[in-house]
Amino acid sequence: MSASYIIIGAGTSGLLIANRLTANPKTRVVLIEPGSDDRKNPNATDPLNRNRNANSAIDWAYRSTPQTQLKNRSMEFTAGKIVGGTSMINGMMYIRTAVPEIDCWEQLGAKGWNWDILWPFYKGTEHFVDPTPEQAEAGAGVIKEYHGRSGDVAVGYPSELLTGNLLSTLAATWEALGVSVCQDANGGKVEGYTVRPMMVDREAGLRASAATAFYYPISNRPNLSLVRGTAINIL
Repeated sequence: MSASYIIIGAGTSGLLIANRLTANPKTRVVLIEPGSDDRKNPNATDPLNRNRNANSAIDWAYRSTPQTQLKNRSMEFTAGKIVGGTSMINGMMYIRTAVPEIDCWEQLGAKGWNWDILWPFYKGTEHFVDPTPEQAEAGAGVIKEYHGRSGDVAVGYPSELLTGNLLSTLAATWEALGVSVCQDANGGKVEGYTVRPMMVDREAGLRASAATAFYYPISNRPNLSLVRGTAINIL
């Protein structure tokens, strides 16, 4: 099998790159992924089942080395062993990191890698859906210029988001303790109490992931192949 590019791992980064490269029909891409294409697994599709994936067949369940500061305990880290990677089993929270964390890449020598450069790409991959009036009243805040509307990844507030006065009570409690409310944490300032959006298709009631955004819609491209296995040597 010949390929213009071989991508090791069909997780978030791998699927995005494969999607963009194969948009050119002359570019042939081979994805190598040890996990299965388990797109009908209800624990990977139903947002309400997201806590059922740890230590399952689609979790690598990595163990750390013993940690001296934790009385030599070994900690477990979940990671998706499935097409779509950890975006198929995580908590689906959608909050971009803080500006200084991105800008420090350039300060450490990665020229051209900073918040301002990445900002349009953040928005370009996002398909944000505004909260309903009830969700907004409950505290789901949005600053419109922080979000993209025509990208691949469905982002919004799930239909089961608590309404009523609980979230506003939580906000008031944090403010009384000196923690301000952050209306929308996706603009690079993450400090404060916020009601965060999620990677979710609200209308369908399904998880949004790297697979739903970047792989499923283009999986039949003739210039894209998915090989289940592990790369040992590439010659």
